[in-house]
Amino acid sequence: MGMHDVLNRRRFLALAGLGGIGSALAACAPAPSPAPAVGTATAVAEAPSAAPAGEKAVITFLVRDRDDIQKKLDESQLKRFSEKFPNVEAKELYIPSAQYMDKLQTMIAAGNPPDIFNIDPTSLWLTWIKNGTIIDLTDLYKRDIEFFAEWPEFFIRNQSWQGKMYGLSIDGGAVYNLWYNIGWFQEKGVQEPAVKPEESWKVNDFLTACQALTEVENKRFAYHPFTCVWHWWPMTFGGGVIDPNDPTRCILDKPESMEALQFLVDLRWKYNVVPQPAQEVEGQAGRQGYVAKRIAMVHAGAWFLPTLEGSGIEAGVLYPPRGKDKLIIMGTIQLWVIYSGAKHPEMCWEFNKVRIDEQSCREMVEALGSTTPNERINREVWLPRMEKLAQEGKGYKNYQAFIEGYPYTYMWAQMPQEAWDVLHSELDPVWLNQKSVQEYVATTVPKVNKILQDWWKS
Repeated sequence: MGMHDVLNRRRFLALAGLGGIGSALAACAPAPSPAPAVGTATAVAEAPSAAPAGEKAVITFLVRDRDDIQKKLDESQLKRFSEKFPNVEAKELYIPSAQYMDKLQTMIAAGNPPDIFNIDPTSLWLTWIKNGTIIDLTDLYKRDIEFFAEWPEFFIRNQSWQGKMYGLSIDGGAVYNLWYNIGWFQEKGVQEPAVKPEESWKVNDFLTACQALTEVENKRFAYHPFTCVWHWWPMTFGGGVIDPNDPTRCILDKPESMEALQFLVDLRWKYNVVPQPAQEVEGQAGRQGYVAKRIAMVHAGAWFLPTLEGSGIEAGVLYPPRGKDKLIIMGTIQLWVIYSGAKHPEMCWEFNKVRIDEQSCREMVEALGSTTPNERINREVWLPRMEKLAQEGKGYKNYQAFIEGYPYTYMWAQMPQEAWDVLHSELDPVWLNQKSVQEYVATTVPKVNKILQDWWKS
């Protein structure tokens, strides 16, 4: 569904004991509503009324691997869209997930991609904004601003770049809180952290807990950060990766950013509460290690729940530690974007709205167990669903943190892929204790700055 980690839908249904999805979708289908006025957004081309008489306007959208549940959801959305806009036909194009980005980029280079496709709003998203591959949706957003009245600011902010909107969120995104093993905490006498955001751990509290939880001799460690979350640490220490006010400047050389990187290195090599390479068990690192009961805490979104099925873990969720006074949580979203060559961009916008409107959000929670961009639906539907699972022993503790955490959640740094590649590849020796943070910053930050400056000037 998206390129961030997604919920295993079949396993969620097994947890929730849900029956057939078709009847559930049909039961909440509303009567067709009249089409809104078209042709009012100045940033997009004409509406499908330009199609010859008797012919339907056609819009195309890209999909990747889907199971039967997602197909049912898609069918419900297509049905409602066709009822609302009978003069428009939405056709899907399919690309297997493993080939998705390569084939999509090939289609874009050839000038024949689908009208709608989805993307993580980082590297390529910026490229496509810069070179005009995707359209500016700001006027349509302003026209339909009431549609977004119940969406947390996190989504509005991260669907946009430099004050203009370029995409529409696919789902509730991923709020990367810390999943923890309750039994492990109890075994070691570690007090479970407070569940209120303003009472979340500070870094020293986190380190103390990590030291109490770790059993080096048994290869059981408190934490494993070396996935996609390292760049969250500089943010929570008061630094960051890219200057939010200057996209041409890497700020990993700020003292706060360097302090965060050094803390990560120390977690592994000084305190040894994170496994060193020789201490890792094959196939049991990171989130796999959590499921195997070798890691006590890992960052993951609400989608992580089905992974725990059969593990015997009593799980809970806590807010990540604060490096300074401010709670910051890393988050990701996936966006539908519209190709600049689309013949009917306004109808693409309307189709995307149907895919994430109130009914679609309700269906998404009922069928997939995922959060949505609609805060009211999350509270009315998702929270009771999670409460029921918890009462049945199939859920987890403090699930509310995934909803209450939105105001504290920030996307990772946005930069061209070339810059990411240098940052990541040159960090490896730091994590392996073969290069100091100071050496990394001194050699890598100037390289990244040059990449950023050249990229934005070109």
